[in-house]
Amino acid sequence: MLGGEAPSTAEYPFNEEHSELADIVIRSADSVDFFVLKALLSIGSKSSFFGHLLADSQPTETRNDLPVLDLPESSAVLRIVLLLCYPLDAPVLENIKEIRAVGETLNKYCLDMAITRMQRSLMMSALIKAEPLRVFAIAVHFGWKTLGKAAAKHTLAIPLDQLEPIPELAMISALDLAHLMAYHRECARSTQNLAERKDYSLGVAMFWLRGHPSVNDLLFRQTAWCKWCKGRLSYRIAMGDGHGQGDVHSWATTFVEQAVAQLRRRPCPDAILDETLLGNTIIHSLTDCNSDGWKAIAYMQIHAFARLLATEVDRLISQVELKIVWPNDTT
Repeated sequence: MLGGEAPSTAEYPFNEEHSELADIVIRSADSVDFFVLKALLSIGSKSSFFGHLLADSQPTETRNDLPVLDLPESSAVLRIVLLLCYPLDAPVLENIKEIRAVGETLNKYCLDMAITRMQRSLMMSALIKAEPLRVFAIAVHFGWKTLGKAAAKHTLAIPLDQLEPIPELAMISALDLAHLMAYHRECARSTQNLAERKDYSLGVAMFWLRGHPSVNDLLFRQTAWCKWCKGRLSYRIAMGDGHGQGDVHSWATTFVEQAVAQLRRRPCPDAILDETLLGNTIIHSLTDCNSDGWKAIAYMQIHAFARLLATEVDRLISQVELKIVWPNDTT
């Protein structure tokens, strides 16, 4: 660097004290030097910018006898990018602005392995749940199929009539957004037969129960009487071929029908596990069956029942295809 203040040094693992294997210095736009092992910048990336540049260019400056490469990105962005290239724990991205900046840099330098690691990290992050539409738009823009599909699934928790005009929507086409909305509708449609009413002899079809043992304390076979309150059971459930039928109090069918109604707007497991819906169902069940035995297990049984339904919802929506075209598919 000619004139001005000397550049500072990045923190571990890119500092001088841990640079015995480093063979290049990468300098950020804000004059922070990263001591880096250049092989890690091109590994797993067939068209890596660094792989070609470092092989062909001649350094104009050195530090500690290592060539210096000046890049226009900030030190904050470069640190995340370099950590994604290193065999260390993937950094946690804190906000959408950070994802966009890091994403631009990863795509710019064709860091394919780092892109894959970033997608995996974001799929497990709180951001994909808190800001699924924004993450979806960024993923589509960059051609990140794996992250885009995961983010689209998380957007199912947002009713279509509550979509907000967020800045990231400018990164995708109207066709991409239309595909997402069609995906919502198809997911909602796939869940609408979860409590299909048959004739009175068959009752309500809940084939997803499949005779699961966790419902044995709320759904009774070979009797039309509740073993807890000894009251008459008002609804019959058909559990599909080979699993027979069972009888339940009204709260069970009401819960499923209310849940299915919610799935029309939010076709996702979270709609089933909504605490307000579950709380109202527990109260309803205690009205149907006011015995001490049922009171002791009502919370646990109703949550288990809801989890079975949520699992089936997840299975159904996982079969729906998101028909986005991924022109730069980096998966």
